[in-house]
Amino acid sequence: MLYGAVVGGWTWAAIARPDLAPHPGQIFFTHSLLVVQLVITLGQVPLLLLHEGFHILAGRRLGLPTRLSVSNRLTYIVAETQINGLLSVPRAKRYLPFFAGMVCDGVVFAVLGLVADLTRNPGGSFSLTGRLCLGLAFTVAVRVLWQLQLYLRTDLYYVAATAWNCYDLHDAGMTLMKNRVWRFMNRPDRIVDEEKWTPRDRRVGAFYGPFIVLGYGAFAAITVFVSVPVTVNYASIAGRALGSGGVDASFWDAVLSLCMNVAQIVALVVLSRRKRRNKNSAHSLTSSSPEVELA
Repeated sequence: MLYGAVVGGWTWAAIARPDLAPHPGQIFFTHSLLVVQLVITLGQVPLLLLHEGFHILAGRRLGLPTRLSVSNRLTYIVAETQINGLLSVPRAKRYLPFFAGMVCDGVVFAVLGLVADLTRNPGGSFSLTGRLCLGLAFTVAVRVLWQLQLYLRTDLYYVAATAWNCYDLHDAGMTLMKNRVWRFMNRPDRIVDEEKWTPRDRRVGAFYGPFIVLGYGAFAAITVFVSVPVTVNYASIAGRALGSGGVDASFWDAVLSLCMNVAQIVALVVLSRRKRRNKNSAHSLTSSSPEVELA
């Protein structure tokens, strides 16, 4: 009830004052690119841990062992909560652990928006605190949209798989969709044996293809409406600072900011390689209970 009141309060405030609605420009809450990156990057750490903490608490509530780790999913660096045995509990009890992180994100987003609204300057403009809160709130909103990328096995994917009572819906759906393509192209040599999956996975997987496409559509939307505007704005600010002709504070601010970007790319590569090594070593191990990784 409290969570609903908080989200309802933000909704009422956003209807009355539309400038609370998330948009890419909110990321740049100050002129310093370095400060923006440090605050947004470091500010995400407690918010991500809080998101995963909700997953952990929901798993512990069922008496299941949980573990927190840092990994990557394609080009994203993510924190993951591994809940052993979750797929062995009754379906009705799995939904809370799956939804817990998104519930957390919704409440955090609303709280940040309300703080921004309550700390406005006398003239109605946002204070520095308010702009910072809106910048963090925008990243939380993007994280909620990220859940629509079902091909990454996000929390919403597990909700869908549970609702349809499937064990390995993603791989079954992808295989069935690819097999249709190979049959159409008259390439029987590329067709994969569909008997590897349960009859239920095959039945649901037969119409799961559009949901996979929806996931890629969400990725495209995030790229067009979030990544591209933020990148263009960032490049414009950095370009002006580096091309000003003077080695001043703004120049070094842009240089250090670019170094942070390089460091994040390096971290992504390291995590990707570590994940591949762990997967290769896991082939020789067996597990006594199913494991779910929630991001």
